[in-house]
Amino acid sequence: MLQKLLNVRLSVKIIGGFGFVLVLLALVAGMGFNGLSGVVVNAQKEKNVSDLVKDIRKIRQDEKNFIISGDSVFVERVEESAGMLQRRVEDIMATVDDTAGKDQMAKLSDSIKNYRKAFEHYVVMAADKVKALEIMKAKADEAMLQLEGIRKDQQEQLSDTLNQTALFVSEQTNQTDAANKLIKLILEAKILSTSLSLSDDQNTLAKWKGVNQKVYKQIDSFISGSKREQDRERTKQILKTYKIYEAAMLEFLNSMDSEALKTMEATTAMVITEINRLVVGQRQLLFAAQDKSDEIIQDKLSKTDDTNRMIALFAEGRNNEKEFIISGHAAFMKKVYGHTEQITKIAEKLRASFKTEDNRQRAGRVITEVKDYLKAFHSFSALQDKQMEAEKIMIASALKAEDVCENASVVQQTRMKEHINLINRIMIVVTLFAIGLGMVLSFLITTGITKPINRIISGLNKASTKVFSASGQVSNSSHQLADESSKQAAAVEETSSSLEEMSSMIKKNAEHAGQADNLMKNANRVVEDANDSMQELSNSMSEISKASEDTSKIIKTIDEIAFQTNLLALNAAVEAARAGEAGAGFAVVADEVRNLALRAAEAAKNTTELIEDKTRKVQSGSILVDSANEAFGKVTETAQKVAELVSEIASASAEQSVGIDQVNKAVAEIDRAIQQNAAGAEESAGASEEMIAQAEQMNVFVEELLSLIGRDAARNQEKRSAGGRTRKVLTDGVRSK
Repeated sequence: MLQKLLNVRLSVKIIGGFGFVLVLLALVAGMGFNGLSGVVVNAQKEKNVSDLVKDIRKIRQDEKNFIISGDSVFVERVEESAGMLQRRVEDIMATVDDTAGKDQMAKLSDSIKNYRKAFEHYVVMAADKVKALEIMKAKADEAMLQLEGIRKDQQEQLSDTLNQTALFVSEQTNQTDAANKLIKLILEAKILSTSLSLSDDQNTLAKWKGVNQKVYKQIDSFISGSKREQDRERTKQILKTYKIYEAAMLEFLNSMDSEALKTMEATTAMVITEINRLVVGQRQLLFAAQDKSDEIIQDKLSKTDDTNRMIALFAEGRNNEKEFIISGHAAFMKKVYGHTEQITKIAEKLRASFKTEDNRQRAGRVITEVKDYLKAFHSFSALQDKQMEAEKIMIASALKAEDVCENASVVQQTRMKEHINLINRIMIVVTLFAIGLGMVLSFLITTGITKPINRIISGLNKASTKVFSASGQVSNSSHQLADESSKQAAAVEETSSSLEEMSSMIKKNAEHAGQADNLMKNANRVVEDANDSMQELSNSMSEISKASEDTSKIIKTIDEIAFQTNLLALNAAVEAARAGEAGAGFAVVADEVRNLALRAAEAAKNTTELIEDKTRKVQSGSILVDSANEAFGKVTETAQKVAELVSEIASASAEQSVGIDQVNKAVAEIDRAIQQNAAGAEESAGASEEMIAQAEQMNVFVEELLSLIGRDAARNQEKRSAGGRTRKVLTDGVRSK
């Protein structure tokens, strides 16, 4: 069998061996292609899963932007991105052929559906929260408006009471002064009457009569100024008694009757006693009016204090409401409930104590609005709790989706590694098998070829000795080759000069590229410095915004201090009114303090509005600075990429310059080699004729080689005859040279 294989023609051996090797190579290539295709598929699946994770994180970013800003644009982005993600997951699930992969994609699809449902629920509750906040604001504003109405009405009633009390006190004081003046005049008249009883003096009598006229005028004034009928009647009785005194005095002066003197003294004492009773009555009225005024004032102050306390409680409740909205702590919610409960109790107490229907209606309206506010706040709190639950569901669904994607990515990577290892093992086994089989075939084919060729080579070695002795004759036929080599040397010299010019230009390009590289590095540093400056500016804007918020809190504190100062000034004015004339100066000071407090509150309000406006502008500027900072970051990245490209261009130019120098050296070597070839061609021309003669002898060995490879001997003879003719032509040409 081995002998038959060795006797097969050389062409069959070579073709068969190469064919078998090609079949093995095709088998290995097919297996490698199949394995690489599987790796590519797994890599694509792993990329798809990674893209899903990126999409999920982008959706979460839009979700956070909506939670922070409340802009509906982010809602549309989330819904659009989530819908696209859902469709991509369904498309991937349709391409997955294993059960585990389908289960993972199904879990991912369910997580995305749960997330979308929770997000829609969250958006709806966010809108409901906005409505609840609007209701809370409207109810709180209405309640505060009613409270302000109650406080204003109480202040007006307090002012009216103070004015009425002051008027009554003034009237009673005037009446008391009139009574005291009347007593003084009666005593003066009594003194004059005593003088007249001792000495009959006309001047004293005239003075006594003048004092009597003043007494009558003072009595008439007292009667007209009295508000009570009983005071007027008692004053008229005093007038009658005094007239009896006057008549008794005149009678005594005329008759010096002792009975008239007694009547005069009795009537004088009676008049003074009655006047004192009037003064006591006026004082009692004054004290009663003062007590009633104090009671009314205390009632109004108490109601005003209750109203102010409700306003303060409502303001504090609104602050706790804002803290609850910001932080979500239950402690602030409890404080809101506590404040509203206190306000309701105070309002119910006030409604029961009010005498006017308007104030009772206002107090009832406050209770209704506070209850509606509390109801809206409770709804807001419930919505916030539900929204937090929806947010937890969103977070859990998103995390679950990311976990599913990460698990799927790990599975795909594991499968890809396993597939690669399997293909590597198969290719190693097949390759080793092909190498072993190839070595066997190569040994067999080489054995079948080398034996006959060794015998032929032995004969060729003998002929080559004669060919070597005739090689000198090749020089004659190489003269023409030498001429052509000279022409080639000239062309190579021109090429060398052109390459030198190109080398000079490429060196200049390399220098220019290096300069551009340095300029790009400087520009990159400038852009990085600008980027750092923008970052510092962004931090500064954030600090300015925070400082504005702190200033706003301070202004709010000033406003509260002004409000408390206003209340203190009002209480001081009330106390000054109670003090009467002694507190008039203190009332003026309290009024000025109250005016200053109102001006301070107004200034604090205006300052707060200005600071809030500046804060909004600072926040807008901060957003613009962040955008500019991001743009500078992109410019920095672009500049770095351009710098890298310019650096690569500079390196490539330098390498080209080195390559051109090497080419110049190679062309010089080629020029030298061509010169040597020209000289060698002249030497080898002389031996060409003898080599043709010896080639005739080598044809015998060539025929044997032709038979070995399966060529026809007759065709070889034909070629040999043609070769003889060719040899004769060449020999003649050499001789002609």
